[in-house]
Amino acid sequence: MLYNAYLPCDMLINSYAPEDIRAHEKQFFFREYTDPDGNIHQLNNTGNWAWFDEGSLINGRDGDYNMPAMRYAEVLLIAAEGLARTGNNGDAQFYLNQVRKRAGLPDETATGDALIQAILTERFHELPLEFRIWDDIRRTRLYPEADGLQSGKLKWVPLTSATIQNKPDGKTKVGAIPEYALLWPIPLAEMQANPSLQGHQNPGWN
Repeated sequence: MLYNAYLPCDMLINSYAPEDIRAHEKQFFFREYTDPDGNIHQLNNTGNWAWFDEGSLINGRDGDYNMPAMRYAEVLLIAAEGLARTGNNGDAQFYLNQVRKRAGLPDETATGDALIQAILTERFHELPLEFRIWDDIRRTRLYPEADGLQSGKLKWVPLTSATIQNKPDGKTKVGAIPEYALLWPIPLAEMQANPSLQGHQNPGWN
């Protein structure tokens, strides 16, 4: 009943700092569940509490939870990254630290590339159930690797040399994501509507 098709990887769960509220029980994630009879069930995996609709599961009906398309925290982090990439470290820290403060974390004081790394990490910690990570990987060509247990940090390294996590079988592999997967295929309808696109599908999607 509690199985979720989308489970957070250990790298993400283990990277949260102990004081980070987002990693605490029944914030973004959960590890145990108390049923209506008071029985406590320990999960085999870390589940996604933000998606857990108890009434829907028990009563066998469609869920009515609303998931936001975008939250204010993401707006702040977009601003922070844009400012950091243009050398405006102070303003970038200002926006980043608004998100960190709400999560119970101290201010980030890094600058330059270390600040960009901190912002990318914050995006992963703040938006783990909103599927932003893949777009971040695609646009930056960087992939997160562990950087210490409960350190609050991740190392964002070039995708081609990164150790890729494979959640289903628990294995890792270097370079497991092919280059073509970083681009969307051109939709067939667009290619049919525009003859000049014929024969110019993005590599790997033919």
